[in-house]
Amino acid sequence: MKNITAALLLFFVTVHLVYAFPEPPEKKPAPGLKEVIIRTGVLHSPLPLDPTYSYDSYGLKKKILDSTPIIITENLDGWEQHGLGQAVFSGD
Repeated sequence: MKNITAALLLFFVTVHLVYAFPEPPEKKPAPGLKEVIIRTGVLHSPLPLDPTYSYDSYGLKKKILDSTPIIITENLDGWEQHGLGQAVFSGD
C-alpha cells in the first residue's frame, strides 16, 4: 500500500510541476538586429573556398598512367537524342 501511495504522490507532483510552469514565450530578435547584420555583413558572408585539399585538385594532380578513348562506332550515324539526356541507337 505504501508503494502505491508513493507512486501516486510522485505522479501527482510530476503532473503539477509540468502544468504549473507555462512554456517560456517565443524568443524574438532584438528590433533592428537584422539591419545591423545586413549592414556589417560579418556574420553571414560566405568564407572564401580553399581548394588546396579538395578532391578536384587531387584529381588534377594525379599522374595519368594510360589513356584510351572509348569508341562506340566509327561514326555517329544512327544515334538520336530523345528528351533530356537520353540517347538511342537505331540500327536502320
